[in-house]
Amino acid sequence: MRPRVYITLTILIVLLVLGFIASRIAGFVHLFFEHAGIAITQEEAAIAHNSTTPDPRPQVIPKIIHQVYHNWHDPSNETLPSDWDELRQSCINLNPDWEYKVCGFKVVDLSSVRLESWYLFKLH
Repeated sequence: MRPRVYITLTILIVLLVLGFIASRIAGFVHLFFEHAGIAITQEEAAIAHNSTTPDPRPQVIPKIIHQVYHNWHDPSNETLPSDWDELRQSCINLNPDWEYKVCGFKVVDLSSVRLESWYLFKLH
């Protein structure tokens, strides 16, 4: 009688696991077929986004890109390496209305940076 219970439980567990796996696979495959949503292209989404009125809320976060560089081989030398110039320039070109600041590791000091209280709390 005992072997029959073990076989029944094993078959039940295997069927439950296979059913769960099949439902997960069916849900995943469903992502790649037609759905009830509106069919829209990336271009149409961009046009719709650009045609809306600007956000009336005030901008709270300033548009500043801070780049901090520390030369681990020669800490007294704070000049950016030449291979960083292309990356730096691409950041400037892609964000023309943003302010761009570069500073060395010595300049960065938590006492010289205005931090919000929630950020200071996370630092401790």
